[in-house]
Amino acid sequence: MVLMTAVMVVGVMGSACGTKPPVVEEPKEAGSGTGTGTEGDGAGGAKDALATAVERVVTLYEEIGRLPPAGSCAEAAATIDRWTAERGDAIVQVRDAAQGEQAALVDGLFHDASPRLAAAMKGIDELAARCASEPSLTAALARLSPGTERQP
Repeated sequence: MVLMTAVMVVGVMGSACGTKPPVVEEPKEAGSGTGTGTEGDGAGGAKDALATAVERVVTLYEEIGRLPPAGSCAEAAATIDRWTAERGDAIVQVRDAAQGEQAALVDGLFHDASPRLAAAMKGIDELAARCASEPSLTAALARLSPGTERQP
């Protein structure tokens, strides 16, 4: 179980298998910008958007790692599924970026968050061990893994 949760984070952190190909934007025509360097969809905007998506994924793992240790395993599974669905767009964005030209940026952002992720993984591992006999929790954690198809 510990290996499964470690694989989840490692997969999201760099070698994630996205559910769709990365989106490639057409380059802007010369002279189409304002020249201020503050346009939201430029490289800085893309970096900020990716940083926000990574933060949402990291906080997802932190929240899972803080689920009450004495709580119901079935309730924990339902909570994980709800939180994962709420962050589905961020998860896809990070997975797509990890496969494309922004892979190094994704690696760097997760590297910066690694102390937080390590603490979260400890809690997730404890939850997974405690609830090893609960199929719904095992399935909810597996759905976080890259390449795992989400079930409706």
